[in-house]
Amino acid sequence: MSERKSKPTGRAEAVPARLMVLTLLLAGGWLVLRYNGPDGPSIVNASQTTPSTPPLPFTTTSTPSPVATTDPATTLPVPTGQKSTTTHASTVAADTQVTVPMLLGLSERDARAALRQSGLAVGPLTHRQADQGLVGVVVDTTPPVGSSVRRGATIVLVLGASSHAPIAVPDLVGLTVEQATQKLRALGWTGAFDRSDTPTGDPSQAGRIFDQDPLPNSQLKPADPVRLRVYTLAAASTGRPGN
Repeated sequence: MSERKSKPTGRAEAVPARLMVLTLLLAGGWLVLRYNGPDGPSIVNASQTTPSTPPLPFTTTSTPSPVATTDPATTLPVPTGQKSTTTHASTVAADTQVTVPMLLGLSERDARAALRQSGLAVGPLTHRQADQGLVGVVVDTTPPVGSSVRRGATIVLVLGASSHAPIAVPDLVGLTVEQATQKLRALGWTGAFDRSDTPTGDPSQAGRIFDQDPLPNSQLKPADPVRLRVYTLAAASTGRPGN
């Protein structure tokens, strides 16, 4: 009788142990679902939670190549850092030699246009008595046609003037006789002076014209004379004091 009663007792003690193990397994599974489920925090690798430094953009270092620049003097490329040895364009242009073009027989307007096209300037006009067919056209130049001159030089045009066409008399007062001659000849005057001298004690006025006839702006034929009154320095007295 005693042996039969001992067997059920061993089974009864094993059942609670199994229930405990099962309970622990269930609790562990619930915990796993709790932490890994859609509503719970997920367990991730520590390396994934550490913010990583974004990669730096890939850059390269290169040496800039020389850039060609333009020298305004000659428009030739000059490498950067190299000193230009050329002469400035304005200096080169000023030193350029040009030839006085053919101007003889041209009107004043056409002669001026030809000089500008050659890079030359027009000086004051002068006149010279010429045949009827050459009146109003260029009969000479200074410097002469065909001369080699510096670009920008001034060319004096000589126009033909009629021996019968009247000229306007310029103001000659204050000029020397030589200056008055040049001024009238430039207008085509071919006449001669009728001169009378008047003594003066002022050396600065000696040789100066103080009166003229015809008056300024009067009409004068090219061959008519011009009367001038000119100061001359008075001679020093040679007498002794008291005589």
